[in-house]
Amino acid sequence: MEFLTTHDELRTIYKTPRPTDGSIRKELKVLDGHCRSFIGKSPFVLIGSSDGAGNADVTPKGDKPGFTAILDNATIAIPDRPGNNRLDTLENIIRNPSVGLLFLIPGMNETLRVNGDARITVDPTLRERLAVDGKEPQSVILVTVKAPICTAPRPSCAPICGSRRPGTTARPCQPSARSSATSWRSAKAPARSTASWTTITARPCGRLAGRLNPSSGSPLIEIIAISGSLRAASTNSTLVTALAANAPAGCRVQVYEGLGRLPIFNPDDEGERTPPEAAKLIEMITRADGVIVSCPEYAHGVPGGMKNALDWLVSRDAAVGKPAMLVHASPRSLYARAALAEVMRTMSFAMYEEGTLEIALLGKKPAEVEAILADPANRRAMRGAIEAFVGFIGG
Repeated sequence: MEFLTTHDELRTIYKTPRPTDGSIRKELKVLDGHCRSFIGKSPFVLIGSSDGAGNADVTPKGDKPGFTAILDNATIAIPDRPGNNRLDTLENIIRNPSVGLLFLIPGMNETLRVNGDARITVDPTLRERLAVDGKEPQSVILVTVKAPICTAPRPSCAPICGSRRPGTTARPCQPSARSSATSWRSAKAPARSTASWTTITARPCGRLAGRLNPSSGSPLIEIIAISGSLRAASTNSTLVTALAANAPAGCRVQVYEGLGRLPIFNPDDEGERTPPEAAKLIEMITRADGVIVSCPEYAHGVPGGMKNALDWLVSRDAAVGKPAMLVHASPRSLYARAALAEVMRTMSFAMYEEGTLEIALLGKKPAEVEAILADPANRRAMRGAIEAFVGFIGG
């Protein structure tokens, strides 16, 4: 049996990833909002370490969700409670501070991997902070973060309606599944805007990719909005355009207008043969912090143009863990909503489903549509929906 022993031999089998590839882009320098949220919900972490001679060890640590503490965006504190006193991890850290952490949440197909350098402290203030039922840990492992990476299986490995927060049940994917409460919805102007709350079936894998708002210096959230309709007078297109115009401060919503230019998806045209418009869509989704989709219903299903756009993303990392929200310009699109959500969950989008924006524009004349979207109540509803989605992106 032959073995690979050099870097060059490995790269003859595995392509060198490009800087724009998802596997590279999802590597961060510090803990962003989603990483902090993930760690706060994780009841279990694996600590990989090795001694000076290269002998490796993996130690499990578990407690109530959020048992580890995030001291800042580059430091994690892990309590070491009384155990068998083997001290494998602690002794390894003394000899070699490099560690790898893998945070898990039961029922989720997403993990958080963190590499860094570890130190051991018995600081009394920190031990008191990490006490459980009045019992302090014997010591605390402080990890200085070098590279947090959010990972998930390929879409073909992901459960269809699985990934969910512990303690919740996945929402049925049925056309008739509709909340009895009114969502961020308006039937005609003026209208009320109230929210209905359901479960989240996945958590986002956001990056907040280092873009800064020039006016405030805070992170700028970039959202891509897609209309699933190609009609010139589409109410769905009008709705996403209005969302872009009503985006709150610190958030920019860009409308994707290339749906009609996308060629019909063909797996043979992926990779280096990817058509320019498809490559543009993939890059936009990859770079965005979140995606908003407004889609009509044709024959109880998703229009071909919208499904075609999603098909171009299936084999890429762009959709994996990407926060997504559906908004609606008609109360009648129940079948398309369920079908679209099903497809996007299967692709491992992190679907935001705690509130739904629905503004009834179907059948309205252009002047009526303009008046409805200009109504102050509906503008507040649109801004509120985006703000809630931004909160979901940031964890």
